[in-house]
Amino acid sequence: MIGKALRHPGSTRVLVAYLLGTGRGNEHVDARVVGSWRGEGVDASRPTVLAALLDAPIVGAGIPADSKAVYHLILASARGNESHGPDQALTDEQWSEIAQDALRRVGLIGNPGVGDDCRWVAVRHDEPGKEHAHIVATMVTENGRRVWGSNDRYRIGEACRAAEQRWGLQSTASGDRTGVPNAGRAEREKASRHGQSEPSRELLRRQVRQAITRASSSAGFLDELRTAGLLVNPRLSPSTGEVTGYAVAVAGGDRDSRGEPIFYGGGRLASDLTWPKVQARYGESAAVSGLVTAPETAARATSTTTATTSETRSSTSTSTASASARLNAGERQHAWRQARSAVQNAEHVIGQHDHDPSAAADVTWAASDFLAGVARIAAGSGHRPGRLAPAARHLDRAAREPWGRVPPPTPAGQGLRAASGLLQAARFVQTDESQQMLALLRQLVGLAEAVSAMRSAQGRGQQAGAAQLAGQELHTIAAAPIQDANAPGRAVSAARAAAAGGVDAWWSDTAARGPAAASAGVRR
Repeated sequence: MIGKALRHPGSTRVLVAYLLGTGRGNEHVDARVVGSWRGEGVDASRPTVLAALLDAPIVGAGIPADSKAVYHLILASARGNESHGPDQALTDEQWSEIAQDALRRVGLIGNPGVGDDCRWVAVRHDEPGKEHAHIVATMVTENGRRVWGSNDRYRIGEACRAAEQRWGLQSTASGDRTGVPNAGRAEREKASRHGQSEPSRELLRRQVRQAITRASSSAGFLDELRTAGLLVNPRLSPSTGEVTGYAVAVAGGDRDSRGEPIFYGGGRLASDLTWPKVQARYGESAAVSGLVTAPETAARATSTTTATTSETRSSTSTSTASASARLNAGERQHAWRQARSAVQNAEHVIGQHDHDPSAAADVTWAASDFLAGVARIAAGSGHRPGRLAPAARHLDRAAREPWGRVPPPTPAGQGLRAASGLLQAARFVQTDESQQMLALLRQLVGLAEAVSAMRSAQGRGQQAGAAQLAGQELHTIAAAPIQDANAPGRAVSAARAAAAGGVDAWWSDTAARGPAAASAGVRR
């Protein structure tokens, strides 16, 4: 069962008449009242009179007409899909009980005081395969008290889960407060008009998370954002000059009506990307001032915000060239070995604590950052997502704690972070390192499956599904190059393509020729 709540201004007259009518396309099948604040004593044949009775507390309290004092809750049973059929039909009495339970949880009825409940009515529609009910309530009690129904989204979800358990309905995943602010329709349409592969919000979220994996401090994190070619606007404390927040924008990206870049604060990207939580990743407290000084930060913010696209690209290439020294062959092999060992240990720890929601929280969080870092070196330079980006996005969804809480650090989590930092120093995947990458991806499949099992045991259905999707994405990519091996000359061209564009170019050129072709290239 699913539920959705709306708030309407004015009175209930139009809404009640619509719900008790035939609908815009005669879709309202057998519309009837199944419950109300009066019990059975409601005359549904006169919608105007019913609406006037509902509106009486609003009128008596003098609530303005433009105040959204009409509460409209829609509850629907499962429609069915390829894997299961629709829910069983509920009786009118059952729908009435479900409606009352939802209103009670939101706080509109069931209050202890006399006259402290709101008036309401539930209307049932029996459309084939779309059985649902509309509950209309006034958000003013009988004695004139205004009710706001805060956090009603979660209370409605709880009511739906309770109805599923009581009446044997199909289970749906509940809201677990671990999601991220998704790009809206306007943002997606703007990205499509501008020829962008993804909205700026999603691009920035991915770039910020990858910058976290490349840095070793909050100050380095800001530098990594600039190195990635993003516009960075730190927020400074007026008293101490320390950084207390940050916002990022895409150079040459979205602009407001004044032509200024549109910045996104960390909290607008994800609840665990705020400045205090970025600091917590590096073991820094909010009072740590080991960043840049106020004048230097202000100068950076000003120059970054007003930089042109060409200037940004120039500074990016310079910063990238000096970001870290190249690893020699032995160090690169050590980085791959340490990465596989850390992933294996993380999978073991998560499997041991699949019923403990806290013991494995840090290593799960670190696993998300680790995969984001792997996705970055696989994609090479630039802002393009790369083939591993969907898997990284799904695992990020599965790993986040409710409200973006920062779990206490653990040895397994720190081991993953150390391995990620060393792997980031490699900066790209050489063509003769294809087998190391594929072996690492196969281990990451097991890690994603362990996270999915843990979230399932914790009852976090949405996160379990996200981890399962991450594992499927990784498995598909890791299993791709398993066919024939052909001319070494093709691997040479693949190596050149990889040198120019990252491992994604290598993948597209070698996926049909197998591991031998992938490993027959030249070293950079």
